[in-house]
Amino acid sequence: MLKKGLLAVAGLALIAVALIGAWHWLPRAPSAAAAPAAALPTVRTVVPEVAATSSDLRLPARTAPVEQALLYARATGVVRERRVDIGSRVRRGDVLAVITAPEIDQGVDKARAALAQAKAKEQFAITNLQRSQQLVEQGFLSKQVLDERQAGFDAAQADRLAAEAELRRLNEIKDFQVVRAPFSGVIAERRVDRGDRVAGDASNAEGHLFRLVRVDELRVTLDAPQAVVMQVQPGMIAEVLFPELAGEKLAAKVVRTAGVIDARTGTMRVELSLPNPGGRIPAGMAGEVVIKVPRPQEVLLVPNSVLIVRDGKAQVAMVESTGGEAQGTLRFLPVQLGRNFGAKTEVLAGLRKDATLVNNPNALLRDGDSVRAEAMPEPQAAPKKK
Repeated sequence: MLKKGLLAVAGLALIAVALIGAWHWLPRAPSAAAAPAAALPTVRTVVPEVAATSSDLRLPARTAPVEQALLYARATGVVRERRVDIGSRVRRGDVLAVITAPEIDQGVDKARAALAQAKAKEQFAITNLQRSQQLVEQGFLSKQVLDERQAGFDAAQADRLAAEAELRRLNEIKDFQVVRAPFSGVIAERRVDRGDRVAGDASNAEGHLFRLVRVDELRVTLDAPQAVVMQVQPGMIAEVLFPELAGEKLAAKVVRTAGVIDARTGTMRVELSLPNPGGRIPAGMAGEVVIKVPRPQEVLLVPNSVLIVRDGKAQVAMVESTGGEAQGTLRFLPVQLGRNFGAKTEVLAGLRKDATLVNNPNALLRDGDSVRAEAMPEPQAAPKKK
């Protein structure tokens, strides 16, 4: 037994010696401090782009008539004439329709007769008054009778004035039987025809006879986002584009802004004036407005692929050079973003223009990690077709 035990101990010793010798020959992993750059994670980097001093603000817009009116009947009656239809071009003062109302005509005739009676009574009162004055001077008539005839003349004169006022009122109502254009324009809607009965001063919003629009100038309306409302000012020149007029850019001018931001949409209404000689462009067309908006400060543009969101805040991963151009330390910086242009986004604050940014940063990267930076290759232009 002793002999077997000694043999077992000797065997274990030989195995231990062999393992120790083999350990010295195994390759050892270098320490993190001595790790070569090739062993570090590689990141693709880009640099920010300094934006131009102004940018093109593109917003959807819609045209509207610069002036329009709903024309109602002021007299109750039957339409005797309708002289215009949809699309008719009229000038200010042109007759659009004529309404017949016999009761109004009869009222005018009655008022004229009443005025004639009042004038006759007034003339009779004047004659009596003049005669009474002569008789009083000759002593054949008392002063009291003269005063009574003076009062009669005053009453007759007041009756004549009242009759004239009534006739003027009825003549104005009679004038309402003729519907005229308040300004030059185009009839955009017609809701009445000959023989229709219309009610004067209708309170119903649908009771209008015509809709008249002026389209020699168009009003272009758009909703500007809050980020640019301070830069969009009256007097600025913009371009209006319509899909139906491919390649044609129409010049418009900003004429007014609402001055208040809508709490629901976060936008402010802006109106532009677009000349439209001959009414070439119909009102109501949808298009796009391009306004050159000046930037109040130097703004950087970065690809959207460098932006990440951590803890609800926008950040970028920047490489600080520590081992030459190819090696550096990763830093995550919060940035303030501006407008998004699709492939790129404005950075208003928090970033230097010479910063080296990580493109598509890996979610496993952490602040302070050592990385190997590799610049993104410049995009090659597409070959020209022969």
